Amino acid sequence: ATAAAAAAARPTASQRLHGGALTDASRKSRDSQNRDYCDECGGGGRLVCCDGCPAAYHPKCLRANAKDLPDTWFCKPCALANALADVTALSAKFFEAIAGGGAA
Repeated sequence: ATAAAAAAARPTASQRLHGGALTDASRKSRDSQNRDYCDECGGGGRLVCCDGCPAAYHPKCLRANAKDLPDTWFCKPCALANALADVTALSAKFFEAIAGGGAA
């Protein structure tokens, strides 16, 4: 299977709640990728899993309702890393355009 197909088959953040009603496929995917304890408080139970790293959190520790989270959810460290990568890529394009005399 391709990486895109594997990503498409991966359960969404709200579907991947630990302790919720999960299919065997989503449980296998979740168990191999995310922790079984909350990275905030260390407790177990129903956890929301990050799509970028093994981190998992209770919705209450995130101060969020799990059903209100986007389909692809990233913890704060991953969200910041993604934002930094985006800024770095845009900066590189900008400086390439300047060096080449093109418009940004």
